[in-house]
Amino acid sequence: MIKCLTLRDSKLSDKEWDRYIDSADNGTILQKRSFLNYHRERKFEDASLIFEKKERILALFPATLIDSEEGLILSSHAGASWGGLVYQEPLKYSETASICKQIIDYAGQMSCRRIEITLPPKIYQKTPSEYLSFI
Repeated sequence: MIKCLTLRDSKLSDKEWDRYIDSADNGTILQKRSFLNYHRERKFEDASLIFEKKERILALFPATLIDSEEGLILSSHAGASWGGLVYQEPLKYSETASICKQIIDYAGQMSCRRIEITLPPKIYQKTPSEYLSFI
């Protein structure tokens, strides 16, 4: 079973987050806390999520809550050019589907009107996967 935690509810430090990004299949500097924290003065709330399986990080979702005219939006982190899921090992389809459902559920709990995910260019994936865009 995959467990979803908010960054603020987890025990994951910024350094641990950044180490995970460094060893990820598709991580870049744009998903590191050292980069994302630079944008704290902007008008959004960090809503990054951590997905664990068997008490190990399966994936990270750098995200923010943005207050717009139409209501709250759960978005790929507003401090970065792109987002999506960051993972060390390619995710199985079933894992990606479960994570997507949990993102949708989290957005619903936060009363978000929509979810926006800007996928990174495929060149940043060591192992190509279209699961997230397909789901």
